[in-house]
Amino acid sequence: MIDAREEILAPVAHAGRRRAGKTTVARSSRGSRETAPRKALKTLPVGRVFSDPKVKPFDQIEWERRTAEITDDAGKVIFKQENVEVPKSWSLLATKVVVSKYFYGELHTPSARPRSGS
Repeated sequence: MIDAREEILAPVAHAGRRRAGKTTVARSSRGSRETAPRKALKTLPVGRVFSDPKVKPFDQIEWERRTAEITDDAGKVIFKQENVEVPKSWSLLATKVVVSKYFYGELHTPSARPRSGS
């Protein structure tokens, strides 16, 4: 998880292609080859925008439990997952898409599907 109070290091942009012979190589006391230290990286500060620093991000979302069910043209159930915890703001279609993508496997078998929450 990223702490918004920390600065993120961004590599310095390279201008064009790397040219042969520009990298310096130094020999250590043991005779192995080591590259010379690179220039210091510039920092990119990232400010907090959508969250409150005093509350955990997942606690800032309203959650609800739903049943995601996908049927074929004849109405036969192809996929069903009950009691899935999703953000309350999600549409039924968003719930179906995410649940069918990430909750897979045969129910009531040794390779049973994962469950949301605990």
